[in-house]
Amino acid sequence: MHWTITRKLFLALIVFSLVILVMSAVFGRLSFQRGFNDYLAAQEAPIVSRMVVELTDEFRPHQSWQQLGSQPRRWRELMRTVSAVNVRRRAPLGQRQQSGQRQPGGQRQRGGQRQPGGQPGAPGFRRAATDPLRLGNRMGLYDSTGQFVAGVMLEPDSGDWSSIDILHEGSVVGELRLLPVAAPGSALDIQFARNQRRSLLEIAAILLVLAGVASWIIARGFTKPVYSLAAGTRAIANGKYDQPIAVSSNDELGALATDVNSLARVLAANREARRHWLADINHELRTPLTILAAELQSIEDGFRPLDKASVASLQSEVARLTVLVADLYSLSSSDEGSLEYRFSDFDVIDLLQERLDAIAVRVEEQGLELQVELPDQPIQIMADHTRISQLITNLLENAIRYTDAPGVIRVVCSVSGERVTFAIDDSKPGVPGELHQRIFERLYRVDASRNRRSGGSGLGLSLCAAIVAAHDGHISARSSALEGLGIDVTLPLAEDWKA
Repeated sequence: MHWTITRKLFLALIVFSLVILVMSAVFGRLSFQRGFNDYLAAQEAPIVSRMVVELTDEFRPHQSWQQLGSQPRRWRELMRTVSAVNVRRRAPLGQRQQSGQRQPGGQRQRGGQRQPGGQPGAPGFRRAATDPLRLGNRMGLYDSTGQFVAGVMLEPDSGDWSSIDILHEGSVVGELRLLPVAAPGSALDIQFARNQRRSLLEIAAILLVLAGVASWIIARGFTKPVYSLAAGTRAIANGKYDQPIAVSSNDELGALATDVNSLARVLAANREARRHWLADINHELRTPLTILAAELQSIEDGFRPLDKASVASLQSEVARLTVLVADLYSLSSSDEGSLEYRFSDFDVIDLLQERLDAIAVRVEEQGLELQVELPDQPIQIMADHTRISQLITNLLENAIRYTDAPGVIRVVCSVSGERVTFAIDDSKPGVPGELHQRIFERLYRVDASRNRRSGGSGLGLSLCAAIVAAHDGHISARSSALEGLGIDVTLPLAEDWKA
């Protein structure tokens, strides 16, 4: 049999319920037995006290236990007398006599008139036919020296008995020994105990059935969302990301279902992005290859001469392919974490000035104006000099490539706290605000129909974002005050330069 989670949970709940029922029955039985014993002890307490009074009266006339010890019948009469107290108390009021009232002849009235010789005989006397508490089997009288007088002989090895001193004129004249209440032994007691056990078993059986039904409902209700989660994950594993899991609760399983749905959406978005990525790479590689093939074919067919101009055109397309392949390799290496970084302390102001001097001629040839605001003092950062140089170059090239002439490119650098920020702003055309984050996506262009005259592949800003992330920095896009695009890059300072 396949042990599903429902069956395991159902079995666990049933076992737990069974254990609880058994423990409840055992403890209930023990509690009932203890309470019943306490009840019997409370019932026998006044009888024992009455017996002490009777024995004291028996001792007083003769100042000894000799007469009681030689008359076992007298001990039995005393036992019947004290056991019949409760019966006498329930007799009609007209038949009751006050306890301890002396009748003519000096004999004490208890449960009816005592005849000479101690025999009960009045019509109102009700003899105790039985000894419900079995005191006759548990009680024994001993004198002050510990010698047995009457009743049951209780030696030290007879059990855990208790004793009550019998006093006369302030002196101990005897000892009444009493064994504790035994388990119910009469037919009525045994039947009562049997009925109690049967009732407990019936109640336990009913509760077990109810617990089984409740356990099955709980198990099914608990595992239903688990099955939904399993079905949803199987669908995701098969590439079906458009089958969300129904979220029917606000507990941990509901949160897990929500997370799985989020995972499906991310995987669907990644699959779509991968399709676009492959399509864009194919397009980016196909374009220069197609141009190369066409130019070579025209040269081979004699339509175009093999001169410096044709060779320069071929070299331009090869250079574009080289840059594209290099950017793709850098991005894939960054994704795999294998892009090498060699960190060292250097002055980022010097690096910025170096890169700005390198593009100054190109900026002027493009009909653009370069505005620079750099601090006079050096700013040290801990970074990879080559990668930060690549970062600055890509950002400046992007600004030159996508700024219309006449235009302006502004570079500003500042320090705030433990970080340095440099911003590169350009003039028109701008980028809509909703696309500011998308320009860092691979192969993304604001104008998808733009031709490749600018030489851009759509990978420069993606590579910039990867470099900044590797340096624990931050890069973002915004609308420039020059009505173009602004790029802000923040990098941590070197330890020695932190405030």
